[in-house]
Amino acid sequence: TCAHLLLHAAGLVCGVASPFTQGSPSRFSAVWFPPAQRARATAACFLSCPLGLASGYAIAPLIVCGERHLASMLVVHAALAVPAALCVLWHCPVAPTAAWWADAHAAGAQQATASAEVDAAQAAE
Repeated sequence: TCAHLLLHAAGLVCGVASPFTQGSPSRFSAVWFPPAQRARATAACFLSCPLGLASGYAIAPLIVCGERHLASMLVVHAALAVPAALCVLWHCPVAPTAAWWADAHAAGAQQATASAEVDAAQAAE
């Protein structure tokens, strides 16, 4: 039936998207979080996917009573996922606009470079 084809198409799309979703949490945490918080952020990202799957499996039996309700389950899942995805695409920039830890890291690198130049000048004398 049409619902089964839709279900298989959705599974195919999820399978194709899986490498991208499994590889992105470490990149996300490296860009958005300071070094001290990156492990926690990566763990939260990796836990969100199985928790989302588990919640989807938990609500599916409440929605689907028979084969004719299979399409309504997919509509409920899309109704939950699409607004969240649109908010992320619309409101989240590629990188944070003010990364205090990046500024501190850059300042530390500048200070280290300046002290290395002073050391090199003293060694040349």
